[in-house]
Amino acid sequence: MRFEELSVHPDLKKALADQGLETLTQIQEDTIQPAQEGRDIVGISQTGTGKTIAFLLPVIDHIIKAREEGQSPAALILTPTREICLQIAEEVEKLLTHHSLNLATIYGGDSYDRQEKQLAAEPSVIVATPGRLIDYIKQKKFPTDSIHHLILDEADRMFDMGFIRDIRYIMKKLPEKSQTMLFSATMSYYVMRLAWDFMQDPVEVRTKAETIEVDKIDQHLFHLGREEKMPYLINLILNAEQPRAIIFTNYKRKVLDITKKLHRYGVAATGLSSLLDQKKRVRLLKQFKLGKYSVLVATDVASRGLDVDDITHVFNFDLPQDSESYVHRIGRTARAGKTGVSYSFCSEDDFECLPRIEQLLRHKIPVGQVDPGFVKFPEGEYKPFRDSSESHGEKSESRSDAGGKDRGGRNNRNRRGNRDRKNDSSRGPDKRPAQEKPAAAAGNNRGPGEQRRRKRRRPSGDRRPSEANMATADATDSATVRDQDRARLLGRDKDTGQSRGKKQGNRRRRGPQNSEGRSDRNQKQRKPQNSGRSKNQRKPEPAKKQGLLGKLLGVFKKKS
Repeated sequence: MRFEELSVHPDLKKALADQGLETLTQIQEDTIQPAQEGRDIVGISQTGTGKTIAFLLPVIDHIIKAREEGQSPAALILTPTREICLQIAEEVEKLLTHHSLNLATIYGGDSYDRQEKQLAAEPSVIVATPGRLIDYIKQKKFPTDSIHHLILDEADRMFDMGFIRDIRYIMKKLPEKSQTMLFSATMSYYVMRLAWDFMQDPVEVRTKAETIEVDKIDQHLFHLGREEKMPYLINLILNAEQPRAIIFTNYKRKVLDITKKLHRYGVAATGLSSLLDQKKRVRLLKQFKLGKYSVLVATDVASRGLDVDDITHVFNFDLPQDSESYVHRIGRTARAGKTGVSYSFCSEDDFECLPRIEQLLRHKIPVGQVDPGFVKFPEGEYKPFRDSSESHGEKSESRSDAGGKDRGGRNNRNRRGNRDRKNDSSRGPDKRPAQEKPAAAAGNNRGPGEQRRRKRRRPSGDRRPSEANMATADATDSATVRDQDRARLLGRDKDTGQSRGKKQGNRRRRGPQNSEGRSDRNQKQRKPQNSGRSKNQRKPEPAKKQGLLGKLLGVFKKKS
């Protein structure tokens, strides 16, 4: 069947013709007609069968026709990863080249401000990942009432990633009469349960795994040791003729190791894993599509929904633990009627995965003969590949890129207080007069910032005394202390020589006073004083306890 025969909007037919699409695939023929009738659909299909056009075409056609009638329905497409989200958004933009409908992409790792502006523009198509979408639903910034179409792409993948509760939460927030289409690579228990709970008499559409044209892929299996994988991989790539390859590994940390090793031998390779921030992943994938890199090292994040043409080789550095992922991996090659080659390495760590894969394929993977010369790293001089991009394997995203605000505080301020700003060319020349420039003292390693902080702690006008002044001050302080002790023993003030009772200016006034300068309240509470002692004379301190020798001396003094 041809796309020209479909009853869709003329603008969509023009967009399909611009892409060179003429004939429908099997899943497109089985899906478009019931989807236009408003039926719920459960599609069991692998990547590369044209399922994206199968659910986008009828949904966008219905939205365009409803807008012309004054209605404003919207479609929500849920995807497991950001890469698939962006790829579906690209397909939507291709279909809307001759028509203006607002599109919003909602996923983690992107700016909240940008996404909120897209939602405020009342988009007709929203492509999202579950986590970020739930944030907007809870904030009541997502228009759930306007959703008339819900599409779950790669549903089994979302279940494997733990999104089953998130999906149920989202589906409960949407209108009950919305059309639901679910696409999955396998009919698992969770897929069946979800279809049973939220769909009404869904139409089941199936395509077999052979549609990925596995028979056009030249498969090879090599039994290697754990340490033999890396040299064998490098030798295969160096001996291939202009390879455009994807290398799959089960571990994201290995992506960096494989990429660096390939760079040493002059291979233009880049890595793609969840360790990279979103902006960098999109940029590297775009550069790989444009041909800057000939080899892409990736985890299973890129095995589904990775739409790259002209892939000639696929390498399974590690056999996938999920047997179905093997089909998705090698399905990146041999597209559009072309042929491809796949190499799989099976070590002592991967041996348990092999029977399950061969059981799914229903045939044995051809075992290749190991070349003894390939189990060692190539010898000779190779010009290393210098990657101008940032280092792989680390997230370098700032809070502003991720949608948060840049927080201030001590840790985020300019930490240049202990540096010598004299040689900083960004600040320009120091235009202060020569006598005002701080001179670096010998042995003083404190920077300008530390000097300013210490200066603020000293009172204004305080200067550091010289050694001579310090000696004079010490002598003066010692004399002052002696005078104070002598005055205290005599009961007199050190400044005026008067008795303490007569100097009333230094005493706090606490209520009415009598003629003697004492408060009546204090006078009532004061104990009677000894009549043999002056009123203003200070009570002598009690004698210290004496030892035996002191007591004897006291007795002799009394007798004398």
